[in-house]
Amino acid sequence: MTKRNLFDEIREGLEAYRDNPEALPRRELTAPDVKAIRETFGLSQSQMAMFLNVSLRTLQNWEQKRRDPTGPAQMLLKVMEKEPEAVRRALHA
Repeated sequence: MTKRNLFDEIREGLEAYRDNPEALPRRELTAPDVKAIRETFGLSQSQMAMFLNVSLRTLQNWEQKRRDPTGPAQMLLKVMEKEPEAVRRALHA
């Protein structure tokens, strides 16, 4: 069994990126259905906005498809959508 050298792997990856930034894999995420996720958790819009630490207006814009969540909010919503029980367990631990 070969022991991995994570530092070397990271360095090699950064060097490859420097030489060819387009070579990095990119993931396109589809916008989650925020209203359906909120309803799965039984939260009001105000409660969901507080949970996600966003304004009520932002949440409403997401639900009405005027804007899409980005960054950490999008990733958390994806986890909430795909693994709601894991989120519930984490919150009640």
